Amino acid sequence: MALVGDKAKVRHGLDAVLRETQADEIMVNGQIFDHQARLHSFDLAMQVKEELVG
Repeated sequence: MALVGDKAKVRHGLDAVLRETQADEIMVNGQIFDHQARLHSFDLAMQVKEELVG
């Protein structure tokens, strides 16, 4: 599954996945060549995670 978009879109998609699957673990992978852009993407993913599960 791929979640692509701004934080709101990713938060909505991740929330739906978590509710549907009751997963207790999420793996994040980014096929982003630019190192700084990849770190920024992972930082945003972590922010979304924190907003969802605290």
